[in-house]
Amino acid sequence: MLIDETSGKLVALTRSDTYVFFGFAEKFIYGLDKKGFFILERVPENGDETLYVVFRSKKFYQQYHDEDKYLFVDQGRNYRFVGPMGLVFENEEIEKTYHFVIKKEKVKVSEFYTYITRPLKRILEISITSGNPVHWC
Repeated sequence: MLIDETSGKLVALTRSDTYVFFGFAEKFIYGLDKKGFFILERVPENGDETLYVVFRSKKFYQQYHDEDKYLFVDQGRNYRFVGPMGLVFENEEIEKTYHFVIKKEKVKVSEFYTYITRPLKRILEISITSGNPVHWC
């Protein structure tokens, strides 16, 4: 899980045996896998496209750099990368410094999606007891 340490907000989530891409900007791809947060650069080579890891971290911060560029700094190795897109949430301050951390946690799928499965289960129970079908639009 990629977490914004300041607010505690979940930014991205993936299983330990897979990866997820959640941001695309210019020639860069932002994602998360079992090794942490990463930024890939797409580079044309020999008529094909090769992906290079230009940033990887399990604990880092992001600062607004200038002209819509963002500085990512790994807090363990102090490795730095300036990218075209930040991990800024809707209605958040662009120029604020954000601290992120990777947390590993076992989460049952059924527990993670209870916010949606619980209301759906309730609707279906009411449908069965009342004898009225559910019509999905």
